[in-house]
Amino acid sequence: MFGIRDLPADWFTKPISYGAAHDRVRRVHGRADMHVCVDCGHRAQHWSYNGDSEFEQSGEIHYSHGAKTFLRWSTDTDAYSPRCRFCHAAKDYGFTRAPWTPADLDALAALKGMTVAQQAARLGVSPSTIDRMRRALRERG
Repeated sequence: MFGIRDLPADWFTKPISYGAAHDRVRRVHGRADMHVCVDCGHRAQHWSYNGDSEFEQSGEIHYSHGAKTFLRWSTDTDAYSPRCRFCHAAKDYGFTRAPWTPADLDALAALKGMTVAQQAARLGVSPSTIDRMRRALRERG
């Protein structure tokens, strides 16, 4: 990690790639999983661009599996916040909240030892929701 005085003069204005922006964030702030999610308090997994930087850049990103998407990023490392997977998706795609509450996760934890199908039947949700809830339980710690 380094201080603002150690930054090159063109740190904020020089165009950089999406990957380079995230590399900078990790160098300045450390790994996301060493922080808590700013939205829900669970352990973070991602650095999430807040979308409010005067140094915003954007472009089309091509993934190795052939998909492509249009993304925004910033050269300003303070324009990022640590977020868990769900809150990151909520921020980027407008989801409002998980379809379950902390009490729902507690109820699922009490059903430990049952199969996914049994838990889904007991809680009245789909097996895929149980899978996501189990992931949320693991992330909650």
